[in-house]
Parts: sequence; structure tokens; C-alpha cells
Amino acid sequence: MKIPIKNLFYLLCYSWDVLDPGQVAEVGKVEAPDLENLMAAVITGPLERLLRRGLERDYQEKREDATCIRGRIDFQETAKRVLRRRGAAHVVFDELSPDTLANRILKATINVLLRFDTLDPKNRDELAGLYRGLREVSDARVLGDSFYRVRLHRNNQDYRLLLSICEMIHRYALPQERGHGMRFVDFDEGQMWKVFQQFVTNLYRKKQSLYRVNPDSFPWLVSRSPDVKHFTLPVLRTDIVLTSPVSRIVIDTKFFEEPFDRRYGVTVRPGHLNQMFAYMQNLAASDDRRRQVNGVILYAAVSGEFQQDWTLFGHNLRVAGVDLSNDWRQIEKSLLSIIGINSPASH
Repeated sequence: MKIPIKNLFYLLCYSWDVLDPGQVAEVGKVEAPDLENLMAAVITGPLERLLRRGLERDYQEKREDATCIRGRIDFQETAKRVLRRRGAAHVVFDELSPDTLANRILKATINVLLRFDTLDPKNRDELAGLYRGLREVSDARVLGDSFYRVRLHRNNQDYRLLLSICEMIHRYALPQERGHGMRFVDFDEGQMWKVFQQFVTNLYRKKQSLYRVNPDSFPWLVSRSPDVKHFTLPVLRTDIVLTSPVSRIVIDTKFFEEPFDRRYGVTVRPGHLNQMFAYMQNLAASDDRRRQVNGVILYAAVSGEFQQDWTLFGHNLRVAGVDLSNDWRQIEKSLLSIIGINSPASH
């Protein structure tokens, strides 16, 4: 499924839960023909602001030969190199430095983007200038666990969005087959189903206040259990449940190239329908407050929106598709309309 590149960053920011109105406005102006230029365009603005305010600094261990004592003396190194004959000693001390793990990741990411042959000259010049601005930061190789070792706290929250972009770049950028330049591997259903699910979850959390938004898990309604249990029934785990004092909406998000089964006309996929019916029935049975339980099977689409409603055993079922090729404002409006909300109300 081909999502327009200008919308991809918007989805990812919501999925990372780092989106703010300023970032949406910036992304809306970006007309990038490919992922590398989009990533270059969206990373430059936040990084320029970070450099103007000043990079994160932390105390780093430094070692040097010195004639003036500072910190502590490494006597073993001093004796091994016979530094006393020169009136010097090998000292170890802590120094406040921008050479932190977070800044090393930023510098390494710029270096990755600069290796793309298809990078726009304007983006290349801006990235090269930012790279020079990180000259006090050492070059380092970014490993899979590097992002998890960065400590984010109140004083370095500006790094959250930047590091999320960096993680995406390092995860999906690969060297060309001959080792010259870089390329991005395509996003496919293996990555995007989770992005879509998290995008919908966080958008509903931010853009409405009528419902609480969380996944949920609950057991099957069982009227009789075996006397001796050799195995058990699986727990039902939903993608999203919207909860209000009077009603609940179960949402199951789907990311498929073709949403419908077309073997015998155009029908909802049986597995998707059966799954949602099980959710609605068992969620209603487990609710002591006997609230109305409805369901939405929500598909990602790129060729037009669709929506159709049924009533099944007292539950309202909506099968809908949100068109991810639309402007991001229309995407927000459509997702809110699907759950019966006509105007955004951020909270």
C-alpha cells in the first residue's frame, strides 16, 4: 500500500506520540519526492533550533598527559610510560562535554543521510552545515540498542522527536548493494500495521475527550468449564477500546492492500467479522455496568474512504476505511466522524 510520502511522517509522529501543531505545520509544507529528502527536510528544523539553544552536555571522563595535576593521577599509566622524567603525569578527570550518546546518534544520522546519492542539493547543504555544528561530538556507530540507552528527562525533551526520526532512519536505511550510497527499504504491512494502530490510538487520545482510549483484554464468557483443565481458551485482546460512562466502542485496526474478500462479490473478510463479533459479545458480557457495546473494523485505505453500518444482536457494527492519501486535516476529521464526533476537541 503506497501512502503519500508527505503523510508518512505525520502518521509516524502520532505513532511515536511526539506530534505537536508546529511539527504538523512544518510537514504540511514539505513536498518531498522520496523518504530520504522528507527525513532530511523534517530533521533540519528541530536540529537547527537545538543547536541555537545549545546541545545537551554531560560530564565525560577525559584522560591526558599533564604537567598540572587535575582530577586524579593514573599511577599505573604514569609509571608505564615513565612520564615523571618529563615532569608530567597521566591524569583522569570529568569534563562537561556535548559528546553524549544522544548527540553522537544525531551526528551519525546526518552522516547516513549525506550518503544518499538522491539527496536534494538544498537538503545536502543544510545537513552538511549541521554536521559541522556537531564538530565537538565524536563519530560513532549506532547500534540497535543505542536508542534505548539514551536517558530522556525534563531537561532534554527536545531530543525526543529527533531521536525518533533518527531511529526510523537507522532502522530502514541500508547500504546499496555495491556499498556506494544508501537506500531505504520499503515500508510494508510487516511494519505499518503497528504504526497505523498506534496512530489511531494516539489521535483519539489527543483529539477528543468524550472517551477514555486504551486497549483491553478479557476472557470468553464461559457457561461451563471442564472439570480438569488440560488447556485453556485464549484471552481476547483488542487493539483499541473507547470507554465512556454510557457506552464502549471496540476498534480493530487493519492494514491490508485489499480490505475485502472479492471471491464472491465484495464482502467483509470472515475472519475480521468473526473476531469483532467475539470482541463485542464478550466485552458486553463482562461489563457489570451493562453499557452499550459497538464495534468498528477500521481499515487503512489510499483510494477513497468507505463506511457501512449493520446491527448484529444489538451491537452496532461499522466497517470503515480512512484514506491516508488525504490531507492530514481530513484524516483527523474522518477518524473523529467514524466514532460520532464532528469537531476536534484536543485535551
